[in-house]
Amino acid sequence: MRIVVLLILLNIAFLGASTAQSSYREGYIINNAKDTIRGYLDYKGSLKNLRKCKFKQTLDEEHTEYTPEEITAFRFKNSNLYASIEYDLKGEVKRYFIEQLIDGIVDVFYYSAKGDSFFLIRNEEGEIFELKNTQIEIESENGKYLKYKKEYVNVLRVLFRDSPSTLNKVGALQFNPNSMIEIAQDYHNQVCTEYQCVVYTKEKSGLKVGIGLQGGYSVSTIELYDNENTKNLNKDFSSSHDLVFGGYLNFKDPNISERFSVQLEFLFTKGSYSADSSFFAISYLKTPFLLNYTYPMKKIEPSVNFGVTYNQWLSFEDDDIVPDHLSGDAIQKKRSQLGIAMGFGISHILIKNIDCFIQVKYERYYGKHLNKWSKPGLTVQDFVKSKTNFMSCSLGVKF
Repeated sequence: MRIVVLLILLNIAFLGASTAQSSYREGYIINNAKDTIRGYLDYKGSLKNLRKCKFKQTLDEEHTEYTPEEITAFRFKNSNLYASIEYDLKGEVKRYFIEQLIDGIVDVFYYSAKGDSFFLIRNEEGEIFELKNTQIEIESENGKYLKYKKEYVNVLRVLFRDSPSTLNKVGALQFNPNSMIEIAQDYHNQVCTEYQCVVYTKEKSGLKVGIGLQGGYSVSTIELYDNENTKNLNKDFSSSHDLVFGGYLNFKDPNISERFSVQLEFLFTKGSYSADSSFFAISYLKTPFLLNYTYPMKKIEPSVNFGVTYNQWLSFEDDDIVPDHLSGDAIQKKRSQLGIAMGFGISHILIKNIDCFIQVKYERYYGKHLNKWSKPGLTVQDFVKSKTNFMSCSLGVKF
């Protein structure tokens, strides 16, 4: 239990130390002179405040705070762009950072926060129109129901009047970002042949699979108890110090989350335990299935994980545990355990697409094993319960 508490405290301390840097992501700002300056943007702070953008050119320096009057836009790498727009937001005309979805003959902007969402569309003359879809309550003989007014349809019909084919699609248009992007692209392609429009939404990528190889040092303890037909099982067995090695597969879908991933590990190790003259040795194949959370940073990536795990006993040997009048091993069938695993690690870029890492993990397993004994005139079936703890530290590489 003390090991678990220590591991949790280390995770909390590590989380606190990493949080300050973890919210910064690669990106750039565009100043009022139209120069692009690359660096790192505060992801959380920039999206929560429409009047501020925190930026630093290197992760080690102090951030600079920009207002919409001081820069034209900012964008996260391969992701969303936020442009400086003058707009009457809740009765106050100011410049705000609002997400820009598309840049073309018409520019489309999207705002969504605290239950409020709307679109802005800017024509070639620079005029800005708000697209609304007000929800109203209607009373009828059958009761009350909600209805959307779809005010945006009439606005778009005016803006897209130069393209009959685009106008035909406006009536069935849904009030969501993807639909607005598609119809703005369609209008641009119909009326403009000089340049292509630019879509600033987050680039989608497929499932990423990472492979890791690792090796290290493991300390394990075991308890075997509640068996009436064997001896020396309820004693305090010595801990075992052994090597552990194996690998893992890590699955991450950036479209769902850039920080969360699922990891399946395959770990081999042994354990040798003794008490007085009694002794037994076990070979293990452990397969933790973990939810992994990574803090994105520039040079190193701290991570924490937690999950369930399965422990298969590949071999079992014992000495001076089974009484002379019985035959067979102290553990005969159901040589497996289920448990939980948790840990943390740090990875560092070694060369392009190859990282080195260190990982600390705690595992706790529980098992119930079946024995069947035969002695003159009697067949006995009983169970042995087990508890096993592992604490390990491993080094490895991931691809």
